[in-house]
Amino acid sequence: MGLALVGLNGCKKEFLDIRSSDALVVPVTLSDFQQLLSNEQVFNITPALGELGSDDYYTTAQNLEAAYTVQERNGYTWAQDVYEGAPVSDWNIPYEQVFYANVVLAGLASLPADTSTRTEQQQLTGIALFDRAFAFYNLAITFCAPYHPDSAAIQWGIPIRLSADINTKSVRGTLAQTFAQVIKDLDAALPLLPVNTPIKTFPCKAAAYGLLARIYLDMQQYTQAGNEADSALQLNSTLMDYNQLNLSATYPFVKFNPEVLFESELISYGIFYSSLTMIDSTLYQSYDTNDLRRTAFFLTRQGRLNFKGTYSGVHTRFAGIATDEMYLIRAECQARQGNVSAALSDLNTLRINRYKTGSFLPDSASSPTQALSLVLAERRKELVFRGIRWNDLRRLNQDSRFAITLERVVSGQSFTLPPNDPRYTWPIPIGEIQLSGIPQNPR
Repeated sequence: MGLALVGLNGCKKEFLDIRSSDALVVPVTLSDFQQLLSNEQVFNITPALGELGSDDYYTTAQNLEAAYTVQERNGYTWAQDVYEGAPVSDWNIPYEQVFYANVVLAGLASLPADTSTRTEQQQLTGIALFDRAFAFYNLAITFCAPYHPDSAAIQWGIPIRLSADINTKSVRGTLAQTFAQVIKDLDAALPLLPVNTPIKTFPCKAAAYGLLARIYLDMQQYTQAGNEADSALQLNSTLMDYNQLNLSATYPFVKFNPEVLFESELISYGIFYSSLTMIDSTLYQSYDTNDLRRTAFFLTRQGRLNFKGTYSGVHTRFAGIATDEMYLIRAECQARQGNVSAALSDLNTLRINRYKTGSFLPDSASSPTQALSLVLAERRKELVFRGIRWNDLRRLNQDSRFAITLERVVSGQSFTLPPNDPRYTWPIPIGEIQLSGIPQNPR
């Protein structure tokens, strides 16, 4: 069966504006549903507005003028009007993922019971639930205010769509309700997902635990986040020894490398790949001279320091889930709970695999606060250009010890983003606001 549903990809309207069409062909078999979930151009793409606004990089006025999209030009300086009426892939793609996941879930639920295909049906259900949860989560951290336990029940969430009926009107619930739905989907997916999958564009149990760890970290529920990261690492704790890599290669990391639990890539904004998009020298200098990430992650071209260390194996930026992040989450949670030795154990387990053989000196700390600072500094160095930094800023800015002000300078003009500024929440596309009447985010 040719799945005409796939033809919705790339629609010029906001995705939730799409109305039903007689041309749609509804999938009905397990093969159809698997084909739908196998579409990497839909399900393995992650919003990148946060990366545009983060301090992972800086660029030139010349590069901004040549940017492919208005989002790149305006997102870089956290402008008041980011989109200027243009379509917003960061909104459309996740809701496309939600739509397809709902199509699959509804279709699988309607299939007659068949013991011979029960395992396959369950795994596809688990995959669809994971994909929907990942989409909702990415929408929430892009288009909702940063999660805070004291205000999540009154902050706006995203439209939660649990049906494939695209004629249903969008309604914004609360941020607490949004995160509760994401967790509910992942909890339901976990017993259905395989322990391992040969195709990392599909999620496994460790990936679901990893996403839960990331979510609970955002929610500042550190005990739960640490437990979920531990569950992921109990299933897969592999770390690459960077000494074994060809660090001089254009892309030192292969796609689906041993640390990857789930493959996803940032929306490919052209500005990310320009030689005029550079890494801040202060960040680069934070790596010890024996730290192999200096060579694995960065290269110098025409005097400019560029990023190359994506786990995607090609130029696109990896934004999935990997074991190194799990070590860092577990270490942070241990430090926040006062368990200095456990935090340092995880931290040094990661770091020894990043240093030249024979040069590694383990970190030490005399207090939980010092251990936490070490973990956060390592998190900054390890997860650069993964689409994670923006949400780290949103979370850590709530703690005055770690809050920072971002600054851009373009053609001599300075742009600043103070901690906890409303611009840490991206605006909802105007087309969706006009269609549904849902409230817009303050800017």
